[in-house]
Amino acid sequence: MEQNADGSAPDRQDNKFDLIAETSQALAKTADAIAATAEKSADVHEGMADHLAGANEHAARDRRLAEAERAAAAAFRSGEVPPDDVRQVIRESRPGPSE
Repeated sequence: MEQNADGSAPDRQDNKFDLIAETSQALAKTADAIAATAEKSADVHEGMADHLAGANEHAARDRRLAEAERAAAAAFRSGEVPPDDVRQVIRESRPGPSE
């Protein structure tokens, strides 16, 4: 059985808060990684704009996603849920059935 340094049993509430904090940090790290990937994708699509129709629009969508993911990461690091508008941008970035 797990014990604190003083030999007492750990407070279940403390364990829950620790788990929430760990999960929030993991979500922030994931959001940062998605933002970095979206930025790279935007750079690639901008570079292909002269040769690929719709590349500029794709790059703009990727940049909006990157911005939203960075905002989500900041919210997670603060122990908050990202705001509705940020979550909506992330949802809208998902490819549709024709993509």
